[in-house]
Amino acid sequence: MGEFDAIGRIRALAEQAAGNSLLSLGIGDDCCLLDCPGGELLALSTDTMVEGVHFSTRYFSWRDAAGRACAAAISDLAAMAAEPVCMLAAATVPKTGGEKILDELAEGFLEAASLWNCPLAGGDLASTTGPVTLTITVAGRCAPAAALRRSGASPGDEIWITGECGDPSAAIELLERAGAECGSALQNLPENVQNSLFRPTPRLREAAELLELGPPTAMIDVSDGVAADTGHILEESGCGAVLERKALPAGEFSRRRAEDCGLPAEHYFLHGGEDFQLLFTLRSGKLEQTGRELNCGTRITRIGRITAETGKLLIENSDGTLEPLERSGFDHLA
Repeated sequence: MGEFDAIGRIRALAEQAAGNSLLSLGIGDDCCLLDCPGGELLALSTDTMVEGVHFSTRYFSWRDAAGRACAAAISDLAAMAAEPVCMLAAATVPKTGGEKILDELAEGFLEAASLWNCPLAGGDLASTTGPVTLTITVAGRCAPAAALRRSGASPGDEIWITGECGDPSAAIELLERAGAECGSALQNLPENVQNSLFRPTPRLREAAELLELGPPTAMIDVSDGVAADTGHILEESGCGAVLERKALPAGEFSRRRAEDCGLPAEHYFLHGGEDFQLLFTLRSGKLEQTGRELNCGTRITRIGRITAETGKLLIENSDGTLEPLERSGFDHLA
């Protein structure tokens, strides 16, 4: 059973057991939503990173691992255009050497809290005989009409994305394959690729600007890969989609890496994940251009369209032919 099958089973059970509560939106999106006094919604999300699964200390410092864990959770708030309120951080560390690890983790947590205006409000600590785990829970707020969900896309909508995708996952694969030469491979990574891997940027400013620009009909952050995350929008919206191969803004490093490995240039863009860009849909004709730069400096690119063929994800080649696109990406339970 894969991650998304497991989530589906848990979601079905949770919906059966749901009673009267403040819950406005439950399992199935980037955050759940709670009704709050004053008419706002409270957005909540949690992310867990496990040493050896989501990051390797052969090339991640504890500080960078903590910062990336925070960024991944805050990115879920960005996906729903929610403004950060606070976060909770839980960590399990070994008894031997755990104090030094905790000091470095705390530096990463507090740096992210300051950088993204998301104060560290509490958490939990425990010892473990296994790998270090980091669990970040974030809270954000938004007006009900501004809470962007995965379920609002309609046939005819255009599919857009912020920035570029592919470089972080291509870098991770390169570092993993380097083995004992990991240190040398790391030093040879371009600075922009290192930043995207170790210090990702949750697209909070972009989300706020998209609200004014669009707003988007549906949105998700790209953590599992564009193909898989487009699939999540299709599932929740009951639609299909066509992505245009020639329009996909894959990072230069990931394109070179794919070609070196004998893969299509857009492989890591579509199936890599770890990007934390925003994938969103807009009503057709909302923007005349196929790409433009937002006021915050981030470029957005139109990469496809929503269709009425429920669940069907296709990719369009430069000659206009269509091929089925596998909705594969990062699966936490695979």
